[in-house]
Amino acid sequence: IEGSKNLKGNDKGNNKHETPQSAKDAKKLDDKGANKLAQQKGYEDVHDLKDAYVGDNGSSYDIIKNSKTGEVFLIDKSGKHIIPIKN
Repeated sequence: IEGSKNLKGNDKGNNKHETPQSAKDAKKLDDKGANKLAQQKGYEDVHDLKDAYVGDNGSSYDIIKNSKTGEVFLIDKSGKHIIPIKN
């Protein structure tokens, strides 16, 4: 996925164009935090934000925020699909 990041920092230098990040820096937002973030980004709530990015599959994704960089991502429950949330 274009613009995705290696959140676990385990790419062993294979993706030098990406910024490795520590999994310790990436935290799942709780419902209150996710709704607040969605509203800050101009959405009605977290469901509206997820619908805009992944359609009807919103329940299959968590919102993750990197506490060091402030970057926010949607990550599916399997951890295989990472979608950056634009500002």
